[in-house]
Amino acid sequence: MMKGVILAAGKSTRLQPVTENISKCMLPVGGRPILEYSLDSMNRCGIHEIAIVVNSSNLDHIKNHFGDTYGNAHLTYIVQDERRRGSAAALMSALPFFKGEDALVIAGDVIAEFPDVKSLIDFHVGHKGAGSMLLAQVSDPKRYGIAQLDGDKVVDIIEKPANPKTNLANASVYVMSARFAQEIEKVSVSERGEYEITSALYELCNEGLLYGLIAKWYWNDIGTPWGLLSANELFMERLAPSIKGSVKESTITGNVVIEEGAQVFNSYIEGPCYISRGAIVGPFAHIRKYTYLGPNVEVGGSTIVKNSILLEGTKAKHLSYIGDSIIGTNCNFGSSTQVANLRFDRGTIKMFLNGNEYDSGRHKLGCVVGPNVNFGVGSLIMPGRKIGGNSIISPGAIISNDVPPNTRVIVKQSIEHIPLNSG
Repeated sequence: MMKGVILAAGKSTRLQPVTENISKCMLPVGGRPILEYSLDSMNRCGIHEIAIVVNSSNLDHIKNHFGDTYGNAHLTYIVQDERRRGSAAALMSALPFFKGEDALVIAGDVIAEFPDVKSLIDFHVGHKGAGSMLLAQVSDPKRYGIAQLDGDKVVDIIEKPANPKTNLANASVYVMSARFAQEIEKVSVSERGEYEITSALYELCNEGLLYGLIAKWYWNDIGTPWGLLSANELFMERLAPSIKGSVKESTITGNVVIEEGAQVFNSYIEGPCYISRGAIVGPFAHIRKYTYLGPNVEVGGSTIVKNSILLEGTKAKHLSYIGDSIIGTNCNFGSSTQVANLRFDRGTIKMFLNGNEYDSGRHKLGCVVGPNVNFGVGSLIMPGRKIGGNSIISPGAIISNDVPPNTRVIVKQSIEHIPLNSG
């Protein structure tokens, strides 16, 4: 009987600051945590024993959300030994769970659709090799581990090659045999200071024991803020409308989910969008396409939110605009706070991730904000900016550079009082 393993112990540095207090695998896509898509696929494949490898900081959040079962599967939580870093280190922590059985392994930040996951299992059973890996065709192969195929066999795999020979990226979805597990046990620390699954894959392909299947359906590793927004757009399009909350004197168009306990009044809701339990929308709010409002979010007072993810407890209640952005938990937007999401030259928007500048490829991209950020009245955030958690943005501030966590941004101005001519 095949078992399932989801690797969810990563620190999610490229999606900071929004992941300062929430694991990337628990960020919402189409109204559901990323992790839930992998659990669904494993359930549909008939896997009844699933281990989720977590870290000490995200264990409670994930376990409290999913509990001990998901569908027909029993869930086991394994805390990774944090003295070792990397994907192979996470998998090492789960090896006792396998006990020599075949296992389907999916990275916690990956969305791979069920037909491809099922095809990979069938493919593995058919060729009887040591391991099988899903491969995704990508436009930027220098960012990934890239594989070469000879027929169905993987004959080479290189991590982030300077001159990639193919565009077939490691999709971080594997079917492992006991032989694959033996290679994981042998992995040593890489030049990057991590234990990497790629090392085991390389050994298997050298022995002719690794096979690759090219994905035909949607795949996304949710590695960037714009990747999260893109995935959310796609899965919002698949929403089935469901209105269980209170709706009064409002216009609703398109496919909209309003959970029980949410309130919408005197507002315009343009689907697809998702409004969670406890959220309050109104009066005169405009919620535009692809927006996710988390639990207990409040939007009102002629505020517009477009194609954005607002996490639990955030408030934007007075004359604000939030577009193409990801906003962390418990933030507060002062009256007339504006998020700019378009350059004057209409060029693509760049963002710094882990100290490196990346081109998002998007012409509209707002900001990424960590938890507990307070924006003063009339503040303005320029496109592609990040604001670290627990920061305070003073009234009238223009955020044209990234703001580190725990920072107070102060506007200094010179004011002169001139007496009026009494004559």
